Amino acid sequence: MNKAKYLAVVYLLPVLLYPLKVDHFQDIWIWYYLPFAIFYSAYVWFKPTENITKYIIITPVAFLLFFIIAFSVQIVFSKGLSAVLEFIPIMLLFAVPIGFAVGLIYVLVALLILKGFVKYGLELKKS
Repeated sequence: MNKAKYLAVVYLLPVLLYPLKVDHFQDIWIWYYLPFAIFYSAYVWFKPTENITKYIIITPVAFLLFFIIAFSVQIVFSKGLSAVLEFIPIMLLFAVPIGFAVGLIYVLVALLILKGFVKYGLELKKS
């Protein structure tokens, strides 16, 4: 059960901080992040607990890839392929560097939360 609590806190952290008007988490990301967080946390739930830090560390990269693909597909359906080809360089120049910086912060917070769970006797046992 501790693993479920940890995953809920970690993967809902951006959503929980959103009402505080944390500026780095853009409005549009919520609609992409919620489904990603639900499915990815379910995926991590079924993985061995010993490797949980590995999955936490690759989460920002996984979300960034998911976001770029999902947003591009949405633009293709609404505006066409040429619009995506114009938008991709802008996304790569701005979204990727910002995504890595924000992702690094969330990974560090997630690892600190994991350390807090262990410190207070809430070790993540094999699910």
